Amino acid sequence: VLVESVARGSRAARNGLREGDVVVAASAGGFDDLAGFRAGFTQPPAQLILNVVRGNRQGVLPMQ
Repeated sequence: VLVESVARGSRAARNGLREGDVVVAASAGGFDDLAGFRAGFTQPPAQLILNVVRGNRQGVLPMQ
């Protein structure tokens, strides 16, 4: 899922998510598209961790 924008001051911004990042996996469950990503949040995970591709690098982004 491509991150098109991140609201200033949001949880995502505070945790380092940036415009242009690509979320490829999440601890909230598997997904193939934005609808599937959103569906994973019917029950909030105890700890949300995103696998993010930024440029040529892939990393883990824990969301506090």
